[in-house]
Amino acid sequence: MNLYLFVSIVPQSSPRVSFSDRPQEGSAAGKRCLGILAEATVSSKLVNKMQNANHFMRSFPSIESLFSCLVLICSSPLNAQQTDPVIGMVVQRELLSKGLTARDMDDLVRMDQYSSHNGALVHTFLRQRHNGIEVFNGDIAVHTRPNGELIALHNGAVMGIAEKVTSKDPSISAELAVGSVLQREGLAFSSARLEDHDGERRRSIFTGISSTNGPVIVQLMYLPVNEKVFLVWDVQFQLPDGSHWWKVRVDATTGVELERNDLVAQCSFDHGSESDRPCSPVVPFVPAAPNDYNVYARPLESPNHGPRSLQNAPWSVALNASPYGWHDTNGVPGAEYTITRGNNVYAQEDQNGDNGTGYSPTG
Repeated sequence: MNLYLFVSIVPQSSPRVSFSDRPQEGSAAGKRCLGILAEATVSSKLVNKMQNANHFMRSFPSIESLFSCLVLICSSPLNAQQTDPVIGMVVQRELLSKGLTARDMDDLVRMDQYSSHNGALVHTFLRQRHNGIEVFNGDIAVHTRPNGELIALHNGAVMGIAEKVTSKDPSISAELAVGSVLQREGLAFSSARLEDHDGERRRSIFTGISSTNGPVIVQLMYLPVNEKVFLVWDVQFQLPDGSHWWKVRVDATTGVELERNDLVAQCSFDHGSESDRPCSPVVPFVPAAPNDYNVYARPLESPNHGPRSLQNAPWSVALNASPYGWHDTNGVPGAEYTITRGNNVYAQEDQNGDNGTGYSPTG
């Protein structure tokens, strides 16, 4: 359902924001929208009363900018899964300042939202759509406080997308796109059955394919490539041996592969390792001398690359940086701690994410 956002200005109170069905031209809802705009234009006294009352008015220091935002909202809704209207206004204001147009933002859909830091931050993730089709990597990450104050915004939406689109309708079907992609990998698309189809997202899931490990997911998307935006089928599948989990974008008109990425990370170091052997069982460490540390010393990269070794007083390498050792905090000989705490580090677990006290190894 297309949603429109309306703002009513109320004296000495926070603005009331609500969603409404998309107003048709000449409808009562459309007339109400125009009425609100007219009321906003003539109600400068109410605006003046509100300017120091809340964060909302700090975002719109003049009646002209408030009027502009209302015009944008009444013409460019967020077609979101109940997107917070305050966040919607923040997004549109910020993206307008970055050069995007109302047309670029007239079909944003919320993909995810969650809070962190005990509710102190709200993270909202939107995705740009055009003609109801999602844009690959056209994501907008919005980080705000619960009151709507913007902390950071990261934009992946395409500017001027309507002028860059090369096609509106696919010439090849989802099944044909999947079959051609698998064939190029030497895999068969036989015995496949349509398990699920999401008409709104133009996304299908095929199962029962013996040549892949798990289902094949295909979705109609727009793909920005340089200054053009191609209509593509994004085909996702995993090879039988699990060595690759491909996401392949093929032109929905010609079937030509445009790009791909692998969801399996291939680990390759840019230099040789000192050793390469299986991890050995951990043996309880007993220091042979004061200030002994049982560590994976440089240049070992991980337990997979070699065993631990004893390092005595490693701070001595830095000359006078820590003359009394890492665990001294008062500048007098003798360590104050035997845990992983010292003159400039306090290493500990933080399982509840509050930067509080957690477990620290001792020795």
